Amino acid sequence: MKMAKPGIHTLLALLVGAFTLSAMYGIWLLVMDILEQHDRSMKQLNNEYIEHLNQSFLANMASYIEEQYPILEDMEWLKREAGTDRFWQIADEWRELAGNFGFAYIYYIEKTDDGYVFRMSSAIRRDKHPEWIGRPVWAKAHPAFVDDAYATKQRVLSPKPIPNEWGELISAVLPIVSDDRVVGLLGVDYDVSSFRDSRMKQERLLAGQQEKLKDDISNIFILVGIFIFFVQFFRIRLASSGAAERKNL
Repeated sequence: MKMAKPGIHTLLALLVGAFTLSAMYGIWLLVMDILEQHDRSMKQLNNEYIEHLNQSFLANMASYIEEQYPILEDMEWLKREAGTDRFWQIADEWRELAGNFGFAYIYYIEKTDDGYVFRMSSAIRRDKHPEWIGRPVWAKAHPAFVDDAYATKQRVLSPKPIPNEWGELISAVLPIVSDDRVVGLLGVDYDVSSFRDSRMKQERLLAGQQEKLKDDISNIFILVGIFIFFVQFFRIRLASSGAAERKNL
């Protein structure tokens, strides 16, 4: 017994179904590509926004500290009063301020023949490294933007996070000027490594949500494609059957 060859309507139904599935698959690939491009763009924008936000915040905080502590213009007072109760009170206030806003360090430095030396810092306490007062800030070469701030008498931001013995820092450095002369540099640092773990956790969580979204979209496209395939198939089959019945009448 010979098997009946599929009629032209059956072949047409299969062709339409196959084309529908192919079109749905192409659309699915396009949507996945758009989602991936969006993910990359959002990560880049997020990183740039965080860096810009941190730098702006640091710069504003440096200006705020300058306004709150006009005594910084009197470098000789700081040298003379180093180690006194008032001196340590200011250092404690800076440490509290740094802790409240999540800064790594707030510090005041002076340029000397030995390089830049500490005059005050939130990292230095009465009972913790008081001997650092008057000692060089950086064991190795200091960042170039520090010299820029000193030379231009303008507030300077580090162009990118700079790793050194104090951490991986972004910084704002504000020259303190008295009688048109830079007497010291006020610095505020933020350690980017301190929020890297938190950001990585957020990115992993976001990646998981995006993968779930992609899976859901994929399943929807598959179901819709199968539904359209069978709808088209049965429509053509019914049309074929109706045409055959009318022919037999």
